[in-house]
Amino acid sequence: MKEYLLLPSRKSSYERGIYFFLTVFRFFSFALAVALIFTIPQQPSTNWQMLLIISLVGFYTIMKFIFRFRLWQRDYVTYIILVGDLAVCLALVLLTGGADSPFLLYSLLPVITAALFFEPRLALIIAALTSLNLVLAHTVLAIISSSFVPILQGNYLTIVLLYVVFCFIIATLTYLTNLNVYRHIQGEAIVEERRRLRREIHDGIAQVMGYLRTKTNLIKDSLPSAEEKLVAEVEEIHQVMTESYDDIREALDYLDTEAESISLIDALSSHTEQLGKRTDIKTEFSSPPGLPDLHPVAQLQLLRIAQEALNNVRKHASATQVWVKLEDTPQGVVLMIKDNGRGFSPSEQKGTGLRIIEERASSINGVLAVNSSPGDGTELTVRVPRR
Repeated sequence: MKEYLLLPSRKSSYERGIYFFLTVFRFFSFALAVALIFTIPQQPSTNWQMLLIISLVGFYTIMKFIFRFRLWQRDYVTYIILVGDLAVCLALVLLTGGADSPFLLYSLLPVITAALFFEPRLALIIAALTSLNLVLAHTVLAIISSSFVPILQGNYLTIVLLYVVFCFIIATLTYLTNLNVYRHIQGEAIVEERRRLRREIHDGIAQVMGYLRTKTNLIKDSLPSAEEKLVAEVEEIHQVMTESYDDIREALDYLDTEAESISLIDALSSHTEQLGKRTDIKTEFSSPPGLPDLHPVAQLQLLRIAQEALNNVRKHASATQVWVKLEDTPQGVVLMIKDNGRGFSPSEQKGTGLRIIEERASSINGVLAVNSSPGDGTELTVRVPRR
């Protein structure tokens, strides 16, 4: 779950939601275990031991609620906390009868925590350790201790297998569900930030540039024709301001596009056509008949990549023709932008625009390829896997 950072307010709310869910699950699983203990008859000799375990687990549960460590930081302290919670849950299952333990649901907490806060590989490793703990209890420990029933006796093999499968399902589904929720919140945060930037640019620098462009035009018209040098200087200033103002207006149009509402094919076609209208460059766009099966964020990033690439063509390529092609292949979606401009050496020249394109492609697990050489034009290709 990387791609983009959430806005502070949304991230804080998202964290609170995750911690609230874990707290509710911890107290619910503890209450369920206590209810099972007092519902199912216990041996008199073990009643005091079970009451002691209940007291200690209850105290531990309350401490986990009071002290909320920032697991989002993912430093060595948070890993130690996670490992400690895992050790407590593993020991709890062993002390309360393995597959007969009323704390089996409680023991899934480290798995869920790892799936929510850490990478999926760690969640699967913890799920494997949690499962192995129960398997060993009814295989190895059953040989040396009467506290555990052998795994082949009764229905214990079925119970253990179901628990193992459930551990891995919980690890996977929790991670995927949380990832989808995160991406949804993330998309809303991106749209909100884009709207804020658009308002600030429109009300600030765009207004200033428009005012200065108008003033320089008035100055140019009021200068006597005899002052050719001064007129040329003012004309150059006016031209620079006009280009800057057009860039700002173009940026505002980009910010006005939202991930939920874009049609990638229509947007690419529109921007390619606009490039041809604003310049003397001949443009050509081709695409599949249907919309590729891509996440809205991936579609938006592909559109941004195309916009940045076309902007670079307009400013630097000195091209007379541009081809934009979108392909829907079995492996994923391919975006190709090619021009017949002056080209460059990618190994020697990597400007800010190309670095931004690389970052955008990487954020959606895309693969960027740039084929160019001086005098031979440039071909930029981005390959993006499906959802």
